[in-house]
This record gives sequence, C-alpha cells and structure tokens, in this order.
Amino acid sequence: GEGSDEIFAGYLYFQDAESPRQLQDELRRIYNMLGNVNLHRTDRMTMAHGLEARVPFLDTEFTRLVMSVDPKRKMVDRQAVLTNSRGREKTLLRELFAGPNANGHSIPRPVLWRAKAMQCEGVGEDWVSILQRRVSSLVSDAEMAEAHITYPINTPHTKEELYYRRIYDEHFHGMEHVVKLWEGGGRAMGAAWKSDMYTREGLKSVNLLSHSLQQARTFSTSAGTQGVTGATIRGFATMPDHHLEEEPYVAAINNGFDSFEACMTCGGDDRSLILETGTNKYHIRPQPIDPSHVFRGSCTGNPPTQRGYDAARQLFDSLPSDGKSLDAALDKVFKEQRDRIAKLLDLPAGAEIVL
Repeated sequence: GEGSDEIFAGYLYFQDAESPRQLQDELRRIYNMLGNVNLHRTDRMTMAHGLEARVPFLDTEFTRLVMSVDPKRKMVDRQAVLTNSRGREKTLLRELFAGPNANGHSIPRPVLWRAKAMQCEGVGEDWVSILQRRVSSLVSDAEMAEAHITYPINTPHTKEELYYRRIYDEHFHGMEHVVKLWEGGGRAMGAAWKSDMYTREGLKSVNLLSHSLQQARTFSTSAGTQGVTGATIRGFATMPDHHLEEEPYVAAINNGFDSFEACMTCGGDDRSLILETGTNKYHIRPQPIDPSHVFRGSCTGNPPTQRGYDAARQLFDSLPSDGKSLDAALDKVFKEQRDRIAKLLDLPAGAEIVL
C-alpha cells in the first residue's frame, strides 16, 4: 500500500489545502520524501527477514497516470471527513472498490469510507498516547532541558523524541547527520497551508478514525482519559454503552435474555454473540453457571459466577438506562481498583495503572 496516500491525497490534513495547486505541490513534496521515510521503513523491515517487498502503487506508469489527474478531483471535503462518506481523502481510490467484484464480493461501506489511519494510528487509536506517556516518564526534566546541548544536531523537541534519540545514539553514535527529518517535525507540519489536526506527537483527535462497525464506547479503564462523548482521547480498554441497538445485544434479546444479560454479550468481537443455540460459540450463556459444574475459563470466554453476576446486576439496576450514568459508575469502580493496586504495590504518585 505504500505510495497510495502520496498520489491520491490520502492524509487527513489534506482537508485544509486551500487550492488544487497547493494540494498537487504537497503531493510532490511528500512523494519525494518516500525514500527517506515510508520506503526506508519498508525496505529495512522486509530485508531484515530476507524478503523483497513490492509497492504496486508506485509503479512508474501508474504514478504518472494518477498524478496527471486534475487535482480538483482530489480535494477533500471537510464534511465528508466527519461523515465517513464520498468526498473525503483518497476518494478517487476508494471509488474503484465501491461496487462488487467479479465474484459479487463487496467491501462494507463503513470500511471503504473510514478515515485513513497512519501506521502509528492504525495499530490502536490511543496506544500512541499511552506509549508516549510511558516513554516520557523515563526522561527527566533535567535531560529535556539539556537536550540542545546533548544533541545539537536534530535536537529532540519532546521527551518521547529524546527517548528514541537515546536509543539511536547507542547504536549509531555520530551518525545523526544522515537522518532526514520532516520539516516542522511531521509530515503535516511541512505543508504550505496551516493545519491544526496534527502536532509533533500525532493526530489530535483519534475520534476521526472511528466508523460505524465499531461499537460505540463511553468508558476507558486508563486513568486520565474520558469517554468519547466528551473528549478526544479514547482508552483501548472500554465498555460499550449498554443500551445500544447492536448485533450482539439484539441477538441476546431475541434469544430471551433480559437487557442486563444482553449487555454482557457486547464484547467487541464475535466471541460473545448469542447464536440460535442460545449460547455463544463456546457454549456459554450470559447467566451464572451451576456451582456444581466444572468449567475452563480463558480470555475467549468466562461464564459469570453467581457472585459476579449479582454484583454486576446490582450496579446495572441502580442506574438510569443511559450510557453516561453507567460510564460514571464504572469510572468510580475502576478508580477504586487503581487506588487499591497503587497502595498494595506502593507505587509512586502519578504512576499510571491501566486495567
């Protein structure tokens, strides 16, 4: 897939381009950086394992063809970005896959028109921020204050950058001058237009990466984050809003389970989906197991105990049927758990605990 964003205007910051001319010039600029960034990574990662990659989007004839298209057709509509629809970034390429193929297979619309996620974003919408907080905690304020002295060439601007620079210096000391950096600290920052979507640390609002096939989320077990409904940061460990009309919930209701039990099936994949048998594919029901039975629990399926079931139902029944109340209640529960763990492990103040 390398190169498609550089010739089809695939990055989110292209929505701020002021004219087709600006967009075309920016495509040329980032295309010419491919050898220092994207393809550099592709080459190193594949050859390290004895593989030789091919990048079909960068076929010279194909590149010439796509770059000859009127850049007006590549301009990005801001509203289309917000609604995941035609007119968003890389629309020309998406349209090629809009209909069924020769075998009658189609790409689901929410997938076809979802936001472009750069590699660091696609691995997990807020894993980047979690990683950044972690590595930043390993760099002192004193080290950061002297970064311009320690690294006078390509000086790190953030603690995250300094952390990675230390690793680079351990292996390639004295070779910092050979590294080609993005002007301004990132791809978007070097554009001819101003864009507030990105900083040196990445995309500001990861909510733009969401699409309708994802379950709506309202809660994060990571300290310091808030629910999607009121913030731009989403934890990777989340609870679905319990009253959503989603497939697992509806399937459970149709099989005779009540709203609370149906809520227990909303697990983010197919492992908890209730089948016609009245169980999930591991023969588990969202109800307490018989205490006389022996079961094997695992990450793929844990039937609730009576005690856990009763405690969860007590919390569920005590709340109005809206996601915000459940969100607040769970926030309190997980805060108590984090405080308890911090006390037991005698963790320093400010240590982050992700459940």
